[in-house]
Amino acid sequence: ALVDLAGADKCEGVYGMFPTVSWEDDVPGMAKMAEYCQANHPDDYGNMEYITSWCQSLTMAKIVSLAVESVGYDGLADGGTEAWQAIEEHGIKALNNYDVEGLQGPVSYTDGDNRLSKSLRVFQVQSGEIKAITDWIESPVIEYEKFDWFGK
Repeated sequence: ALVDLAGADKCEGVYGMFPTVSWEDDVPGMAKMAEYCQANHPDDYGNMEYITSWCQSLTMAKIVSLAVESVGYDGLADGGTEAWQAIEEHGIKALNNYDVEGLQGPVSYTDGDNRLSKSLRVFQVQSGEIKAITDWIESPVIEYEKFDWFGK
């Protein structure tokens, strides 16, 4: 979208970061996601946020699956406090290097850091195309609440 809106000549060399792969990347989960998107949401094909949402959905499904494996379906079915505690303890906190079908970096729970996905790649506009120029790198925690302007 950036290149289309501003023009390739104005964007050449611009850097950016994003937490998922691009639509053109050949990773295990791309074909299924692209097929689903084209069949059900064709106007969203090419939208990077679609990939992000797909990754979040896969991660949530994994969290529930891990919790069901640990406490059983009946342990979650009532949706009460115990069910949500089981989701947290046996689902979220059990995530360790979950591979989201190659669509983003590995997903892990880290005590004190509520971000499950901590990876991103750096991109650069090269010859009118947005190209990844790094592999997955871990992004640091930014403690916004320590900035005077936060919340204003």
